[in-house]
Amino acid sequence: MYAAGERADDAVLLAPPEPLTLEALGRIAAGAPVALGDGVRSRLEASHAQLVALGRSGRTVYGLNTGCGPLCDQPVSPEAVPRFQRNLVRSHATGLGPRHPTDVVRATMAARAFSLAQGRSAVRPLVVDTLVALLNAGVHPVIPEIGWGKATSSGGRHDTAPPRRSPRRVSHPSSSRAERRWRS
Repeated sequence: MYAAGERADDAVLLAPPEPLTLEALGRIAAGAPVALGDGVRSRLEASHAQLVALGRSGRTVYGLNTGCGPLCDQPVSPEAVPRFQRNLVRSHATGLGPRHPTDVVRATMAARAFSLAQGRSAVRPLVVDTLVALLNAGVHPVIPEIGWGKATSSGGRHDTAPPRRSPRRVSHPSSSRAERRWRS
């Protein structure tokens, strides 16, 4: 799915530390393809490797092997970590009301991909690759308008709830839509 006249070689490059400009974000929102810049993959791999090493070290790491918010002192056993991480994503993927327009969803997905591409979040490279692939294929999560602005138990804010919904959508494609097949 590309904007009128756009081709894959016209892709907007997500290449931190170069900024993602409002003009580039607007092009992506309108349907322009996206590509990752040089060095992104190596930053993602290095960051994720640090997280894996930290997890294997046996050290206590907030939100990785402990609960969050008021449960921060509760350890999560190594066997329970995968389920805990899935449930953490699910707990932040709630909302209701009308869905955001596709251009807003695309801009949100692009901003999240750019943010993660900086290599400071320790996500697997597959997460960023998937966001880019979904944008380029015209598949977007259905993100409801209501669910932001409320403080969370971890002290964060739900203004990041729409970007947090994307991981859930990747693992539950029934709540995503392909623009080529479905329009409102």
